[in-house]
Amino acid sequence: MTPAKDILVVSLTQRQSFEGRFERRIDLAQGRMSLIGNEKAFALVPWRRDLERLRGQSLVLEPKAKGLGWTFPGGRTRGISR
Repeated sequence: MTPAKDILVVSLTQRQSFEGRFERRIDLAQGRMSLIGNEKAFALVPWRRDLERLRGQSLVLEPKAKGLGWTFPGGRTRGISR
């Protein structure tokens, strides 16, 4: 994903979902994060090892009671929690 000046950072709130593609892993001071982005925006979510096999695939991120859930083609749902 190349940087562009019109790309927005998305903060997921209750009942808001975000669709994008898992672009890459980023190492930040607070830990490893996954960059999920589309043409207009991106979101940083906690990185998990099982996300790595989904690199380049489309994901739909959804806030859950304990963490974050994602859905990908095939209708299977997974979760990320801390």
